Amino acid sequence: KLNRSSNLNKSATEVYEQATNCPVAGGMGKIWAEYTQFLEERGRPRTAQKIYLRALVGGGVADTGPGVTDLADQDMLWNGFLRMMQSLRKNPDLTLEDLKKAVGKEHLGQSVTPAASADSTDQIQTGGVSVPDQPVSSMPSEPPKQDEMEIEEAKRPAKRSRWDQKASVETETVRASSIDAVAGVLVATSNNMPSDIETLWHARDGGSLPSRPEPPMFTASPPKLGDPSGKDLVGNETALKILTMLTAKTHDGKSLGSALLDLCNACWMMTALKEEEILKAQDSLEKKIIADREAMEVDLDARASVAGGALAAVQQANEKERNSFTAQSEDQRKQLLASGAWEFRKLLYTQQIILSSAKLPGFEGPTVDS
Repeated sequence: KLNRSSNLNKSATEVYEQATNCPVAGGMGKIWAEYTQFLEERGRPRTAQKIYLRALVGGGVADTGPGVTDLADQDMLWNGFLRMMQSLRKNPDLTLEDLKKAVGKEHLGQSVTPAASADSTDQIQTGGVSVPDQPVSSMPSEPPKQDEMEIEEAKRPAKRSRWDQKASVETETVRASSIDAVAGVLVATSNNMPSDIETLWHARDGGSLPSRPEPPMFTASPPKLGDPSGKDLVGNETALKILTMLTAKTHDGKSLGSALLDLCNACWMMTALKEEEILKAQDSLEKKIIADREAMEVDLDARASVAGGALAAVQQANEKERNSFTAQSEDQRKQLLASGAWEFRKLLYTQQIILSSAKLPGFEGPTVDS
């Protein structure tokens, strides 16, 4: 168990929200399915229901329609929605047709203000039964009345001030499946660079060959610092925020800073592996060019040896072929350099997504600046 103040689940939720709102990853049904599974495992079926509705029929203040438009993904989400409702209401006889009718009646059939729309989303009924955001009993019950809900709300204890040192510490169990789900979202998001980021890179290139991000976020050796806090590199305010994160601890005394350092070390390793991958590709290309050139020279020499009186013409043709081969080899090198540059740009985007999700000061989402 980890202290809620570690913001792990909050960060996971924010990652899912970023992914579902992403113009590229947001249309992937798998992302929405993992998000709803994450919420169900945390005992939040009402919130999971909201996500299903956003994916399948749209919703929210700025409703732009269903989040998922692929028919196969929609079918997968509808079946997941149906399974959740059957389980929650202990009603295995609930059909997909009944569920869609209820959604159409309670959600799509209302044209109300944003506040009322949000409220109707919370209170969407399936077969006349509302969905609470807590696990429900198997005993049959009537839908809660508004006055009963107000009484229950009044019975809840008032929230304590976060400065009240006597306040109880809330904890949550972090499941491996939740970690895998968040990791899956990060992978899916990082593998799809948004079109607006690509456009910014193209604008930077102009008519020139693409180049790697400069300066690189990670280098072979750490920068030399005049102060261990790094304030001469990032400034006093950011250095203080970083030190605060590095020295933070969980309720059981574990260091959050060590996890952050491990994360940064992993990002550095990603850069090192990409460097090695690009160097191997360049070395492989050069070896191929050398081998192809040697084979070509053997053929050209053989052609010239039997030219006889047409030797001058054959030599001229051979020279033209050599020049063509040299031009083709240079084009291959340029293509590899351009491909490598985009690989490092995608890597920078991935690292920015990861470090932004970790709330590292100075990272507020992807940019073209390293």
